[in-house]
Amino acid sequence: MPNQMSVPFHGANLLLVEHQNQPYVPMKMIVEGMGLDWASQFKKLKATPERWGVVMTTIPSIDENNEVSCLPLRKLFGWLNSLQVKRVREDIREKVIQYQNECDDVLYQYWTEHSAPQQPEITVLQVAKPSHQLQLQTYLSQLAYLRGVSIQTVEQELNQKLNTSVLSCDETQLPIINAHLKLLLREEEKSASPRMRALNSEAAEQGMKLISETEIHMMRYQLEQQQQLVEKLSNSVIAMSKKTQELLGSKLFA
Repeated sequence: MPNQMSVPFHGANLLLVEHQNQPYVPMKMIVEGMGLDWASQFKKLKATPERWGVVMTTIPSIDENNEVSCLPLRKLFGWLNSLQVKRVREDIREKVIQYQNECDDVLYQYWTEHSAPQQPEITVLQVAKPSHQLQLQTYLSQLAYLRGVSIQTVEQELNQKLNTSVLSCDETQLPIINAHLKLLLREEEKSASPRMRALNSEAAEQGMKLISETEIHMMRYQLEQQQQLVEKLSNSVIAMSKKTQELLGSKLFA
């Protein structure tokens, strides 16, 4: 993996490595930086590698003879929040919370600042993959809801800030745009009511997750998108049926 980047973080030196033009994080450094046991965490990662997108690769600066487990940077936020703080040792609890709150943001900022010159120049806009496009639409919907504005308003703001059309961008730009949106969402969610934050914290400690108004809005948005798609398909079927009637004669369908 080229473009290895050492990132200082609260007394530890974390590492960013590039794989297929995307940032990855060697997980042993993250786990041990928090004070957790690497063997048990490695076992969890190894049990569901597809979920986390784990890549095994040789990094000579870490270990010349053995492959290292690396996680896509875009997956790090989800993995960090899968840790149940209440179950870790009390003496490292604050360190784990510190990593959950800051680590992925610091790594993402470092990656964008130091890898920017190597980003390919986009000359032709392409349609993004549906799954990625849905994630982008979801983030836009959440941000618009939190700000109390339309999705189009948020889209126009991002188009100006990122100097591209976010809804028709090249696929290679999507991880950066989605990560940028995630950071904006975090800033907006910080202003959420203290009571809601307290409830979410309590639920997380119990291994549960509350459904917030934002998530309800997101699910409603996705349902509306599906309904619109069904309506378009239905209209297409009706149009095809009418065209068939014209070609074969109305008596055939009487």
